[in-house]
Amino acid sequence: MITPWITTAAGGLVLLFGDLFYNSYTHHHPHPHPTPTPTSTPTGRPTSTPQPTPHPTQSPTPRPSSTPSASPVPTPSPTPRPTSTPSTAPSASPTPTPTTTPLPSPSPVPSITPSPTPAPVSTNWSAPNNYPPAGWLPYSSTSVWNETIAQNPSNPDPNGSSYSATYSKYNFFTQALSFGYANQVNQYQHPIYFGYATDPVYKISCQASWAKATCPTTSFHIPKYAVPAGGSDAHLGVIDYTYSTPTELDMWATPNLSGTGGTASPQSAVSSLLSGPGTNPVLGATGAGYDLWAGVVRAQELAASSASSYDTIHHALFMVTPCSSNLSVYPSISRSSDAFCSGGAPYGGRIRLNMTPAQIAALSVPFYHKALLLAASVYGAYMGDNNNTGLNFQTEADPMYTAAGTPNPLVAWAIKNGVPYNGTSYQIDISGDVPVSSWQWLLPPSQGISDIIPQVFYGDGI
Repeated sequence: MITPWITTAAGGLVLLFGDLFYNSYTHHHPHPHPTPTPTSTPTGRPTSTPQPTPHPTQSPTPRPSSTPSASPVPTPSPTPRPTSTPSTAPSASPTPTPTTTPLPSPSPVPSITPSPTPAPVSTNWSAPNNYPPAGWLPYSSTSVWNETIAQNPSNPDPNGSSYSATYSKYNFFTQALSFGYANQVNQYQHPIYFGYATDPVYKISCQASWAKATCPTTSFHIPKYAVPAGGSDAHLGVIDYTYSTPTELDMWATPNLSGTGGTASPQSAVSSLLSGPGTNPVLGATGAGYDLWAGVVRAQELAASSASSYDTIHHALFMVTPCSSNLSVYPSISRSSDAFCSGGAPYGGRIRLNMTPAQIAALSVPFYHKALLLAASVYGAYMGDNNNTGLNFQTEADPMYTAAGTPNPLVAWAIKNGVPYNGTSYQIDISGDVPVSSWQWLLPPSQGISDIIPQVFYGDGI
């Protein structure tokens, strides 16, 4: 039995409900799983994302759009000083300076943007050929997804060595990113679409009893071609631009839609502002309650990277682990594990690569590996789901493009840059790039909660 509580504004605890209802999907259980059997052999098939343990609350109401922050004023270049006129008086010839052999140029170290500023969320994007460019960020600038981590953080997690030892028995980032699936039934990534007034309108009807309290009561515009991810989690997200502030609808276990409007009947769904924190206080479509676009590595970010410029991912990463403890920490919702293992990290657990940009630049690995490693060093990653397989990061789902009749651009990019294909998908394996000991687990970032709604986020403070 899981007995959820909510902290009220007065500091008291209120019992939300007793036993939680779980649906009948075979990969979700009301009590922790037995410890998964570790394996050292990489597998090409991601496994399903477990159902979040829900805590009912009202759906967030769209709020007025905030005025985007003004872009910083560029610093003008200094005015060149005039060259002095040489003297006409004769002088002795100087002794020639010996010529030295120049040293070889070091590997380029990308300049790091310490505090990325998200682009205005009012910009209208569309699929499949007008997705946001690299450098564009969803969610607020104070979101945990958009904040950097100090290179020498002062808040290491004292249990970090236990987490790393546990996950070292599994595939430690052998499938850091997977995409271009031959069979979409293996697709557990997050598809995101864009809705406009010309798109079909759907009411949302959540089928799980525990999800009805948070189910959106407003309608959403969803493109007629939109389909959920092919795995049993069947995630589907849409950014509806008909709201005064673009609003994200996230659905889990979503049946195929009619394409003409009507009713969408996922097991659970939540909505939140695209200008918000990218997390939810009680329930979300992912295990930890993160929004579906949170921490996702986008095709445009990888495509913008190159051997000389790979600082193209300016946000924290959504990490999936094979199993977890029965604990959860901010920014996760309060929940227990669906794939328990002793020594596992809690939901919301945070990890970073403890290497400097210069050390990453010196690695003899492909540039797109460096793009992931640099993001993991500067922004870190937050654990958001279990998969019974290994550690990996979330990327965009193929149907974001293929459902609209366009190939996933990552496939052509992967072929051009030699990303391995294992017969089921393209996979970026960073497991051998750095020692496991180079990964550092951190305590949760700072937070402040005035009440369960809204949450106030203060960032790392380090």
